[in-house]
Amino acid sequence: MISSDRSWVIYLVLWAVTPLLFFTFAGNLLATYALPSMVPLALLGAQCWILVCAASATHHGQCKSWLKKIPYLGLFVPVLLLTAVSLQNSKYISIKSQKDLLAAYKQIKTKTDSKLVYLLKRPFSAQFYSRGKALEAKTWQQAMVYFND
Repeated sequence: MISSDRSWVIYLVLWAVTPLLFFTFAGNLLATYALPSMVPLALLGAQCWILVCAASATHHGQCKSWLKKIPYLGLFVPVLLLTAVSLQNSKYISIKSQKDLLAAYKQIKTKTDSKLVYLLKRPFSAQFYSRGKALEAKTWQQAMVYFND
């Protein structure tokens, strides 16, 4: 399965890039959209490691000792990645999501006909968590019209 065949490498690169390009245009970006790219990236890493080790063995008669240690990174890197993601996850979710803001708005609104207006761009999560009631104003004048109603 792993070879120096150029078409195989091109296939893996296209497989890795396609989900990233496809989900770039999604209205709501999620970290899980990158997961389909992990398999081809792992295969590309294995492909590169085997080719480098094979080239080293051709020139020196055997694979260099530091090349033999590369598979151990396969154990260390995922743990490091999970640790980094878990430490950053709470900050990232609260920045990208309007859930907390909408919950606070629902608690403090005094009138039932009050409006939540986003100036310039309404985030997708605001539309979702407000059940379609969050408004979008492209200009200050449009926002003032919403407030004067």
